[in-house]
Amino acid sequence: MKSEPRILSFIGWSGTGKTSFIEALLRECASRGITAATAKKSRHEANIAPEAKDSERFFTAGASPSVYLDEKSMLVLSRKPENLDAEALAALCPDADLILCEGLELPGCPLVIVAGGAAKADELKRGLGEATALIAEDPALIATAACAGIPCFAPGQAGRLLEWILAR
Repeated sequence: MKSEPRILSFIGWSGTGKTSFIEALLRECASRGITAATAKKSRHEANIAPEAKDSERFFTAGASPSVYLDEKSMLVLSRKPENLDAEALAALCPDADLILCEGLELPGCPLVIVAGGAAKADELKRGLGEATALIAEDPALIATAACAGIPCFAPGQAGRLLEWILAR
C-alpha cells in the first residue's frame, strides 16, 4: 500500500520566486524518480485555453469533472471539495509522493516561506514563527531565521530542500 504523500505549502508575496523554486524542485524530484504533484491557489478564477472552451462550457453546465484531452496532456475541471484538507488533496493526487502547494496553506503541513528580496522578518507574508522553513537570500534574514531554529535554503538549493523534506 502506498504511503500518504508529503505535502508542503509555499507562500510569499507575488514575485518572490515561489513558482521558480517549485519548478526547480519538480525537476529535482523527476531526476530522482520521485512523483510530485502541484496545487496552486489563486485569487483569480481558473481559465483554460480558448481551444478548450467546450470543456469549460460543460463544466459551467454542471459536468464535474469535465475532462479536456490533447495529444500530450489532459485538464480536469471539477468542483472544489467543500473541505480541502491534506486528506482531500492527497486523494486528488493518488500517485504523488510529494505535493507542492503554492499559495495554499493546509493545517498540519509544513509551511515554507519564500522571502524574495525581503531583508527583515516583518517584510515576509507570514511571521517567521509560522515558518517550517525559509527560502531567502538576505544574510541578516537568514541569520534571524537560523537563530529561531528555522532551516534556511537559498533560491538555488532545491536539491538541498528536497533532502530536508525526505529526512523529515
